[in-house]
Amino acid sequence: MPSFTKFDGTLRSVASDTARKASFDEIPIISLAVPKDQLISEIRDISTRVGFFYIRDHGVPEDLINRVFDVSKQFFHQPKEQKAEVHFNKSNAFRGWEPMAETWVDDKQKPDRKEIFCWGHEESLGPEQKAVNPDGKLYTINNAMAAENMWPSSVPDFQPLVLEYYGEVLQLARRLIRIFAVALNLNEDYFDAMAAQPGTLGNIVYYPPQPPTQSDIGISPHTDLVALTILCQSAQDGLQVLNPNNEWILAPSIPGTFVVNIGDMLERWSNGLFVSTAHRVINITGKERFSIPVFFGPNFDTIVEPLPTCTSKERPANYKPVQAGQFLFDGLSESNNRKEKKEKGQTVKTIEV
Repeated sequence: MPSFTKFDGTLRSVASDTARKASFDEIPIISLAVPKDQLISEIRDISTRVGFFYIRDHGVPEDLINRVFDVSKQFFHQPKEQKAEVHFNKSNAFRGWEPMAETWVDDKQKPDRKEIFCWGHEESLGPEQKAVNPDGKLYTINNAMAAENMWPSSVPDFQPLVLEYYGEVLQLARRLIRIFAVALNLNEDYFDAMAAQPGTLGNIVYYPPQPPTQSDIGISPHTDLVALTILCQSAQDGLQVLNPNNEWILAPSIPGTFVVNIGDMLERWSNGLFVSTAHRVINITGKERFSIPVFFGPNFDTIVEPLPTCTSKERPANYKPVQAGQFLFDGLSESNNRKEKKEKGQTVKTIEV
C-alpha cells in the first residue's frame, strides 16, 4: 500500500497513489463576504472535517497577484549562477533560493521536482500593536528561525512586489486567525499579540514542466508546520489533498480564490479538533506551474499547546507543548537531513501509525 513519511518521522498509509477529481463538497468554497456568524460556523465545520477550503472575496488585488507571478517568472527563468546570489545555503534559517532536488521529504521518493524562493516576516509590514503575550510580557524574537531576508538584485521589482503581496496576505491571515479564535471558543483577539511579529514564511514555488506521462512529485506528501497556510495557485493544476478515506483528490486552481489549510500548530492548539491535512503536488500539465504559499504562524517564541477551551477531563491534552520557532526549524531541517541521509545511502527511520 502506498505511504509517505511525515516531518515527525511517522508513516501514513494511503489507499491509492493516484488522484481523483474532488467535488466542491469535499473542498468547499467559502465567501468572506457572508455574515460573520455564518463564516465562523462554516470554518469551524470545515476545519474539523476537511482542513482545506477555498476562499473568495478575499480582497487581495488580482492585478498585484499577476504582477508577482510575472516577476517570479523573471527570477526563476534566470541562469543558476544569477539565482545563486541568494542561495539558501547562505542563510541559517531557510531564506533565499532553493535549487531543484534539494528537499527530500520521503525516504522512498525521488527528491522534489521544484525550486523555491523563501522569505520571512519583515517588521516594516507590522506590527499594528506591541507584541505582548497573554501573560502581559513582551514577546522577543530570539530564535533559530529569526533571520534577515535575502533579495535578488537581478530583478529589481521582485522585492517590492513580493513584500506588497505579503503585506496584503498578512492582513488577510490576521483577519482569518480572529475567525479561528472565535471558532475555538476564544475571545476574537486571543491570537492578536502572537500575530504582531508573526513567525511567518512566504514561498514562491516553481514547478518546471514535465511530460504528462512522467509523474515526478513536485512536493512530496506532507502537512504544514505552521498555524495556517494561504496559497495562491497559477492556472496550472497540481495540488492534491488526502481525504479522510486516504484517497488523493485534486484541488484545482480556481480563478479569484486562495486555498487555505489548517497547519500543525492550529491542530495542536485545538487538541486535534481541527485537522492538519496532508497534501502534495504533481505537475502533470505539461506546462510550468507557480504557487505562492504564505505560511502563517505565531511569534517564534510562542509556546503552542492545547488550549483550555479544547481540553477537558474527558478530552485531555494529546499534544506536548512546543516552541513555535523551534518546532518550525526542526521540521524544515528534517527534510534537508533526509536528503543528506539518502545521498549517503542511509535509511530514514519511520514509525508506523
